[in-house]
Amino acid sequence: MRAKKKKVLTKLESERIHAKQRFLERYGLDFNRHVRREFERLIICNQGYLVEKQSNRITVYDVIYEGKVYRVVYDKKRKTIVTALPGK
Repeated sequence: MRAKKKKVLTKLESERIHAKQRFLERYGLDFNRHVRREFERLIICNQGYLVEKQSNRITVYDVIYEGKVYRVVYDKKRKTIVTALPGK
């Protein structure tokens, strides 16, 4: 019997999985696609607070969601959240 080939994840898929794990670990938040899209919308609509620009592609934001401040890393090229940083 042949072994199944393991699917290789794209950078975007890897970033989303990593972010979901970190939000659960650091904030106890289920970072599902609806929550992720809301975070991304807040950043794109300039409702996130710029903390630090790390490169041309990566930026750190504070995002207020449901009354709580979340520090996130955003990938401008892929237009997605990369990870959640520990709270202040």
